[in-house]
Amino acid sequence: MPYSAWLLFCAVLGAAIGFSARGHDLEGMFLGGFIGLFVAFGMHSKRSLRSSKVMATLAVIGGTLIAAFETGLVSRRPPDEAGFVWRDASVESRPVRTLKGVTVGQELKEASARVGTFEVDGSAPAKEGARNYVQPRSRIRLLVVGESVTRVSYECAGNDDETRVNRVACWTYETRIVEVFGQGLRRLCGRAGPNAFAYDALDTGTRYVVLDGYVRGFIVMEPGDLEGSLEGDPVWTRCS
Repeated sequence: MPYSAWLLFCAVLGAAIGFSARGHDLEGMFLGGFIGLFVAFGMHSKRSLRSSKVMATLAVIGGTLIAAFETGLVSRRPPDEAGFVWRDASVESRPVRTLKGVTVGQELKEASARVGTFEVDGSAPAKEGARNYVQPRSRIRLLVVGESVTRVSYECAGNDDETRVNRVACWTYETRIVEVFGQGLRRLCGRAGPNAFAYDALDTGTRYVVLDGYVRGFIVMEPGDLEGSLEGDPVWTRCS
């Protein structure tokens, strides 16, 4: 195979693998293509001082670009809401307590000081001793017990909303949730209609809301609260 064709083949193969492995991500395609070129050059080049210098230079450039993409320094996408996740390579297994700047356990006044004022949400029923709050513009909802936030919900905006929680982004297909977390999920059905579902990742205290096959929102709470949240829930029930 001609050398140029060999380089092109490895670059395309690497780009395809990177694009698929990182959740159909253009950054993954770019990085995969670069790694493919690096491998192709290394396998085809002679063991000379010149080729060793080229390989070392490519390794430094590639390593710098990968680190920049992975840490979000040059990424066009916002960071994952789960905190520092090695991009699409792993799932943060610790409980996710912060969503859109609001942390489970903090007082309502702290949340308001950080992200703006909330108003009482009279549209959602609340249990005795609890109150619902909403910030309509930001599509953030809170469940407050006493003075503490016990649940944070976020509703995805238009299909350009790039909010992600543990590698699952707004407007991705429902199957993406299972792809990331495997079979260890609790699947819920909406009481109001046949096309509403939710997936609970109990270990992380995260609920993924799905409408018409697409991820449309996220809810975070303490894992123990999530596990017992179905008792008297007017919205969700276990799928039969």
